[in-house]
Amino acid sequence: MLRRLMHLPGIHFLRARPKVVVALFFIALFTLGLCTYRHYGVPYDEGTLDSLSRDSYAYVFRGAPWPTEKAWRYHGTLVELPLFGLAEWLTPLGNIQENYKRLYVRHFYGAYVFWFLSAFLVFAHARRFFKSYWWGLLAVILFLLLPRIYAHGFYNTRDIPQIAMFALAMLTLLRLLDHRTYLRAAVHGVAIALALSLRMSALILLPITVLFLGLEYVRGRQMGLQQRIQEYIAQCALVLITAAICTWMFWPFLWEHPVEHFLEAYRFMSSLADGDTLFLGKVYHGLPWLYIPVWIAVTIQPATFLLCCTGMVTSTIGIFVQWRNISAEARDRLVYLSWLLLPVFAILISGSGIYLEWRHVFFLSPAIILLAVIGFKDLLDWSRNKKIIHGILVGLLTLQIAATGFWMVRNHPHEFMYYSIPLKTAVPLFLPDYWALSYRAASKRVIELAPTKISTVYSDENVAFQNLYTIFPESLSRMMRVPTPEEAALIMTRDPNIAKNWKPLSLIQVDGVTINGVYKGGAYPQY
Repeated sequence: MLRRLMHLPGIHFLRARPKVVVALFFIALFTLGLCTYRHYGVPYDEGTLDSLSRDSYAYVFRGAPWPTEKAWRYHGTLVELPLFGLAEWLTPLGNIQENYKRLYVRHFYGAYVFWFLSAFLVFAHARRFFKSYWWGLLAVILFLLLPRIYAHGFYNTRDIPQIAMFALAMLTLLRLLDHRTYLRAAVHGVAIALALSLRMSALILLPITVLFLGLEYVRGRQMGLQQRIQEYIAQCALVLITAAICTWMFWPFLWEHPVEHFLEAYRFMSSLADGDTLFLGKVYHGLPWLYIPVWIAVTIQPATFLLCCTGMVTSTIGIFVQWRNISAEARDRLVYLSWLLLPVFAILISGSGIYLEWRHVFFLSPAIILLAVIGFKDLLDWSRNKKIIHGILVGLLTLQIAATGFWMVRNHPHEFMYYSIPLKTAVPLFLPDYWALSYRAASKRVIELAPTKISTVYSDENVAFQNLYTIFPESLSRMMRVPTPEEAALIMTRDPNIAKNWKPLSLIQVDGVTINGVYKGGAYPQY
């Protein structure tokens, strides 16, 4: 039956034209983003990032001093600076009704466009490694079906662009290793600067580059030893100098006292690890060493996680088998292993700050996907003559893809609540909805449930009213904020300690777990 289906005229036409299929897939993906990017709310960080955007723009174009507020003084402005100019051009700042348009200009161009670029770069990596459009397409599908990262792609204007820039830097590194030209070295230096101008974590790209360029010159026996050493030093120097100059260009904070300010920013980012972190139901001071691996394991699909581990094992074995004469494929596997592992080791050693899940290292996600696809292909190659095992592997991955896609559609736009363990188990152990995005749905319910034309509303969090007034500007004349729940007709809250005292009108739930709700307040009319 399946063979007959595959030979139907339309299916056969597409199978023979993988470029057409890939193009149609990416068009559909971009269209999906266009249709859904307004479904997501205002995150807690929106004010901070908007201030960074506005203040950096004022510094560059209006002669204002660089901001002194630590919450955004040390952040790179590669995305936020042009984003403010774009928002200013498309939606001039004026009355509060314009904030709705500005919010989604920021989210679409500053988050989703970069998520889309990240997806394309995952495809480019897989297409290059496997030399197959179909394997590249599988990698993109698995990347798409990372629910949390997909959700972040509609509002996170820092960590999502970092995925794209890091993936771009790793792609330029691989191209440099393929053909060690000075032009490619300079391009790679620019790519490093782009990533470094977003987050300090991109510093790990420098030792990775030095390490793999050295390995490549050890592999290359065509030249004499002295010539290899000279070219190695020259290319490393070119990458470092280009990265340094371009980082200074892309990051206005470094325009004055560049070395001093860079070290100041590095020290500040490292100090963030000194805060308290909720992890596995306990509050830790500092970063437990298991933090990143556990967060990754509980927020990506089990099959993807296991396939990634498989890819790590098979790649490590292959590298050891070939250690005397490493092939280009084994070298690329080693690059992907380094992409995944070295940043984690560097964070643990340096004590850099990671908190609120693993979003600061989302740039590891392409490496996870690539190693998962490598692991899957290695298993298929191993089971080629074992039809039952072969079929089980394909069936399980297909089942995961279908189940995850169904979950994402059913729980849209709350994909950020995905865990690979039951949600009721995960909620007490981790911090759910830490950016309070569920207030968008709660705000919509408040407007629908308002008992009178003008109603009073209470919430214990300011972000609730940022969602209410920004996304639904008509509520400004209808919903009056009051300081206590007793004075309110309606209450919006995520806090179960507040919610238990009031009668629910509407609950926002994911997998049976309440993540927000609207309740009758003390001033709700009694009819």
